Amino acid sequence: AEATYIGSLWKFNTISHTYSSITLVIYAILYFYELLNGEMEINCWLYPMFWLSSGVLIYFGVNLFYFMLNNYLLSHEYHIASNGKNIHAAVNIFTNLIFSISFLCFKTFSTQ
Repeated sequence: AEATYIGSLWKFNTISHTYSSITLVIYAILYFYELLNGEMEINCWLYPMFWLSSGVLIYFGVNLFYFMLNNYLLSHEYHIASNGKNIHAAVNIFTNLIFSISFLCFKTFSTQ
């Protein structure tokens, strides 16, 4: 919807990426709040949802300002935007490693 009504097909969707990033960060924070306020003691390292929420919080928390300011940086400060792309790529690789830990936990979580 942003590409057709607000922006164009040739620009980065800053509004929708920013909104979805904020929403997913809030959901991840709410998950950690519920996890830490639980009455029973659990080993959270074994739960896939812990790793999944950690990856979401890291990826979208770090890249929130990149998503928000990408069009402005591309048009005014291109050298900063190119550094932002490199940071985004590094965070993406790190987050995918965290997601892979989450998938490995599914195997151990399902056998318990």
